[in-house]
Amino acid sequence: MIRLVRVVVLVVIWVALWGDPSPANLLSGLALAVAIVVLFDTWRSAPVVVRPLRAAHFAVHFAFKLVEASLVVARTVVSPRDRVHTGIVEVPLRGCSDALVTLI
Repeated sequence: MIRLVRVVVLVVIWVALWGDPSPANLLSGLALAVAIVVLFDTWRSAPVVVRPLRAAHFAVHFAFKLVEASLVVARTVVSPRDRVHTGIVEVPLRGCSDALVTLI
């Protein structure tokens, strides 16, 4: 019963976000809601194992990579040579509302 309530709530949110209760939106929202509910119920049934040493190793590794990436960006910005090639990519969006274009 709880799964059904979750699916209904997710479909209502989906249709509210799209702003159009068309059959296509209802069906796509239903498919997405069922997938989300099934996926998260599957995750919950699996036991969670926390390994503190592995988590600490990952945190240190992530911090080093974050600093390394920041230094690479800083060097690229400060260096006198222009290695960055900027540009604009034009993609035509037909039939989209202003709100959807802003979201994209």
